[in-house]
Amino acid sequence: MNADAPVTSDEDADWLKDSIMELQNAQGKLGRARSENSQKRLTSKIRGLEKEVGRTLLERGQYEAGLCYYRRLSEKETDEDTCIGLSLALCELSRYTEAKEFLDRSLKSYPGSAPLLLNMGNYYHQQDNFEKSLEYYEMARLVDPEEEAYQISCANALFGLACYDDACDIYASLLVECGSFPSPIYQIQLGYCNLNTGFPKFAAEFFKAALENENADPDSACINANAVLVRNADAYNGLSCAYNDMGLKDEAVTTLLEGLSKYPDQHSGLYHNLGVFYANMDWLSGAIGVVRRGLAVFPEDEDLISLLNALDEGDDDPDRDVKPPVKPNLLVLV
Repeated sequence: MNADAPVTSDEDADWLKDSIMELQNAQGKLGRARSENSQKRLTSKIRGLEKEVGRTLLERGQYEAGLCYYRRLSEKETDEDTCIGLSLALCELSRYTEAKEFLDRSLKSYPGSAPLLLNMGNYYHQQDNFEKSLEYYEMARLVDPEEEAYQISCANALFGLACYDDACDIYASLLVECGSFPSPIYQIQLGYCNLNTGFPKFAAEFFKAALENENADPDSACINANAVLVRNADAYNGLSCAYNDMGLKDEAVTTLLEGLSKYPDQHSGLYHNLGVFYANMDWLSGAIGVVRRGLAVFPEDEDLISLLNALDEGDDDPDRDVKPPVKPNLLVLV
């Protein structure tokens, strides 16, 4: 395999391109090397570069390209770093059967690896098995109690289990640790915790605070540019739900429209909730149009499909009583 994986065009792309070029040069030199010492030195250098490039691609959300590098690495040696990267890529690409089998083998070789325990938790979390994901997240947290990723993963699993008070305690603690640079992720999750426990006014304040940091750079809880867009769209979705619970319907609709204008392809809940609002305003054609627009972007979204079916079947029933659901963004950390 040559080192020609695709790269994106954000500000650190130059580093990745330079690393790939360096990798290509080393591969070329290895092919021409004659002495055993030179071959060993170049092989070691290539392996290190492949790890760096693969890890960077995963951090940037380029899972298919990252997987190529980690498969290459696994053909030679399955050390802990390779197992971590390969299992993460497989989970993010929804190749769950292969991911589970590989994680089972990897944890037998590295049973105390907190990142591998995290990845196994992510495997279960992505399939909504929050009890099992919490079990593995807690094991990772026991290995490294101070690591932020393991703490927020536990909170996310607790959120999925509707243990909102327990999740809130962790999010709040992490937010305090941020000091003068609050993480929008924690603000958003605290907003959803308050929304789910019947405190929409407090929820709205957290969502507004997150949107004040809308242009914040990726942080340890949201590590690539695309994740920032999803994060911001989720704040708009949550704020609209809070307004709805406060009886501020106009503000809720305005918030959804603003969110969709900025992030039309990041959050299916924006389309879903706007469709519900339009339906409750007796504007069924508008509701159907919004949901169809959403399905053009998210063709497999079950909530949108279900809502469209309900709208198509109930065109003559303008008195439907459908409440926009809360759409929590249960992040799977890497």
